Order: sequence, then structure tokens, then C-alpha cells
Amino acid sequence: MPVDDESAMLQAISTHKELKKEISSDKVLIPYTPELPLILATDASPTGLGAVISHVLPDKSERPIAFASRSLTDSEKNYSQIDKESTAIVWGLKKLKGFTGNISYTNTKEHANADYLSRFALHHTKTETLDEEATYYLSQISQIQILPVTRNEIRKETRKDTELTKIINEIQGELPATDQTLTKFTLQDGCLLLQN
Repeated sequence: MPVDDESAMLQAISTHKELKKEISSDKVLIPYTPELPLILATDASPTGLGAVISHVLPDKSERPIAFASRSLTDSEKNYSQIDKESTAIVWGLKKLKGFTGNISYTNTKEHANADYLSRFALHHTKTETLDEEATYYLSQISQIQILPVTRNEIRKETRKDTELTKIINEIQGELPATDQTLTKFTLQDGCLLLQN
């Protein structure tokens, strides 16, 4: 094998190993699963808040399902550090709304993702209106899990409605679909959802 081919092969193998390592790292998000326990890790820096919502997997490892960060308002920047940390916890709990499950508190000193997010928080253009805070979720979290009914009940009841059944059949290709149907609706786990 010529040197160039061997070098390229070694580089490809190295890149493949690195990619496998990154994909299985705790930086890659996993989907929300209601059956798994949740952990909220928060941190506050002098300029921002960071939060990481993670699952505890059966092997006791933690994998993130969502990241969020925001800058502190001018008044929050004047808080003591303990008040900033408390603000981060309350803000993080608000980010947890919509997830089902029990919440237990564990104090920890180390959570690199939350620490990073608090130090490199997203900057507000209008810090006076927290309603406009920028929060990025890097994972699509199924909001269908938070309803007081199950997916099976939604599927069953949706199929009883002739108009909704028609839309589902259009999405599944069983009937000719209009562009409006395909852009307005989506089907997830057999449940019809209105797209954002």
C-alpha cells in the first residue's frame, strides 16, 4: 500500500474512533423518556445562568436531554452568589415544567455542562423582559408526555373523528394530501400534532 493510502487509512480510522467517542459522550442529547429519572443541574456565574436536564440511565450514567442558558438581568447581576445560585435553581425548575416524574434535590459541586452554560450564557437584547429570554433546546422533547391522558387514548379518540382521520390518512399517503396538510400537521407515535 502506498504511503499516502496508508496515511489516509490511518486518518480515517482515527476519525472514526473519535466520532464514535463523541457520539457516545455525555455531550450528545438523548430523547426524553418518561420512565427514566430526571436530574436538573444548574449553575450561576457573574453574568448568566445555565441548566442541564438529564436522564439517569439504568447503568447509573447521566445523559442530557436539554440544555438552556440565559444572561442575568442588570438587577440579578447585583445578587450575592448564593442568590444567583438560587435563581438558577428556580429558573431551572421552571424549565422542568412539562416533564413528568418526581423531583429530588441533590447538591453537587461538579456539573461541567451547567457550569459552561452559565459562563457563556445567551445574551439578551432586552434584559428587562424575561418573557423574551432566549432558551435553546437542542433536543425535541415530546410534550405529548405531559398530558393527563395517554398517547393510546389520544390515538383512539383521534381515530373516532372523521376529519382528523382524513388528515392522518393524507399524511400517511393513503389519500392525496394538500400542501397545507403536510406543512401544518405531523404524525408522531400515531398522534396528530400541529406543527410550530
